Amino acid sequence: MAALCETISGVLLAAGFATPAAVAIVVSVMLGCYGDRAPRQGLLRAKRRIRVCLVLAAAALTLAFTGPGSLSFDALAGLPRGGTIWGIGALVAGLLGGGAALLEWRKAPLQQTANTK
Repeated sequence: MAALCETISGVLLAAGFATPAAVAIVVSVMLGCYGDRAPRQGLLRAKRRIRVCLVLAAAALTLAFTGPGSLSFDALAGLPRGGTIWGIGALVAGLLGGGAALLEWRKAPLQQTANTK
């Protein structure tokens, strides 16, 4: 599922179409990536993979705050989708989506253990 979301958001970001939604997807997936690895390794001893997750989320958020370029589908359609409000909205949506995914992921082993008894 994460690979599908990354592929879709990458295509959307490359085309400059629905940029805030694509950024929210990237932040959500990167939060899931970070949440999967960080509890085991710790932030200060983070391996390269964790740092890459954080850098990719920050780069995507930069696009949400600055907006897509002039050759993007959003700009050609006359839909200015950049700025502080769009950036904060993408950040909040990404954090909510990633947080929900992490909560479900953390509950899954408990449910599997209960079903095996």
